[in-house]
Amino acid sequence: MSSALLRKCTECRRTLAPARTEPVCRPCAATRPTTAPAAAPTADLSLVIRTAEVLHLQANALLASAQEGESHPMLLSHVTTLHTGVVDTEAAIIYSARTGRDPWAHLAAPLGVTPERLRKRWKTATLTRRVDKIRRQQAADTLAREPAAPTPTIPDPEAVQAVPADAEAPVPRTPLQQLATAMSFIQRHTERTLVDVATDIGISPSYLSRILAGERRPKWPIVASFAAACGGHAEELRDLWEAAQRPADLDAVVRPLAPHSQEAARDKLHTTVRALLLAAGMPDYEQIAAHTGYALTAVDIQEIAYGRAIAEWPVMSQLILALGGRPAEVRALWHAAAHPPPRPPGTPVPAAALDTIRLETTVHHLRPVPRTPPAFQAFLDLHQDAYLAYARTTLTPEQAGKALLTVFTRLAAAWHTITTAPNPAERAWSTLTHTVHEHPPTPADDIATLTRLGYTPHTCATLTGLDLAKITLYTRTPHQH
Repeated sequence: MSSALLRKCTECRRTLAPARTEPVCRPCAATRPTTAPAAAPTADLSLVIRTAEVLHLQANALLASAQEGESHPMLLSHVTTLHTGVVDTEAAIIYSARTGRDPWAHLAAPLGVTPERLRKRWKTATLTRRVDKIRRQQAADTLAREPAAPTPTIPDPEAVQAVPADAEAPVPRTPLQQLATAMSFIQRHTERTLVDVATDIGISPSYLSRILAGERRPKWPIVASFAAACGGHAEELRDLWEAAQRPADLDAVVRPLAPHSQEAARDKLHTTVRALLLAAGMPDYEQIAAHTGYALTAVDIQEIAYGRAIAEWPVMSQLILALGGRPAEVRALWHAAAHPPPRPPGTPVPAAALDTIRLETTVHHLRPVPRTPPAFQAFLDLHQDAYLAYARTTLTPEQAGKALLTVFTRLAAAWHTITTAPNPAERAWSTLTHTVHEHPPTPADDIATLTRLGYTPHTCATLTGLDLAKITLYTRTPHQH
């Protein structure tokens, strides 16, 4: 028998007639679209994107469980869930491709199977049931993610700024989208136009516009020039840019190794948090605290981002999620920053490390690093006596000393943020009052207390950051409690 008689249809694998010159049989040729390719239905990738996002989160959960040292049965349960996600993603891709009339032969080749085998695996009824199940699950997940009311276990509701009802926590996005959002935020908050910035960088305004829209992946020299033209944030943009260079299919599990030095890892961790803040559009700290379930306060978030504090991992992971990041990518970096490398036996512990250990017992769940600038030391010398006297009006001497240690540790951690605020004295005084009092008093009450301690209006203004005219009014008008 001639080999020509054994030719198979590339679509259905039926044996072709000897005189048939086309590579497909007549029934398959009849089902092919007769119009131009542009008239074929457009493939809808929305379902593919949603299933891929779920797959991404499932891979993150597996990695986090492995890093936490969970049991092997727990890891296998994550693998089972991940396998289901892979099958769902394959079904979504096949459904999208067949909607766009892609031939089975094109879909089978990447999977290493024959078109007939793939066709049998995903029969029309099977594919429809799977897609309907995926859509029902996604609809249920969307309802489950509706924002809930804030937890009622807030220590001081009056001291917490209300979060708008329509405020939503950032959802994890691709690293390229995060880079584009951060750059767009920086550009919008400068007084320079897009054309001016593009001219300084040496690129066209249209290309810069595509970068800010997330449609182009820029090279680092362009991003560095953009940071210089817009006034800074080069370290944060570098962190986001490096993340955007990783392959998309490996992004969930691939991140450069953490620095070997604990100090370098700590600096990198703080930079990563600041980068996520930029990528989220610099939301209000109180709003972020609400999205963490108030596991962190606004002051804690400032310390972690701009100070020298590191939260425990359960709290840190909530902060990363609230900023739209991926905790699994930050876990190794956090571990290197929070845990010093093993010290050889017999090596004495440095005094600085002992100071840190002592501070850990006082300052919430944060680990401050004893490194402060000279300006803070001057602030400490100038204000500590007045702060301590104020604290002792409410607390015992021992409690006041502990409270003052907490206050100055937090101020040292957030020193950069405080000194760049419009009213640094007011920010520092607010930290003191929120630490000393369960329910902070009014400014008039504070001025009355300082006046009883013998401080002049000018000194009160220096301590609290209030306007001198307002302080004079408080001291001349008896305050009604």
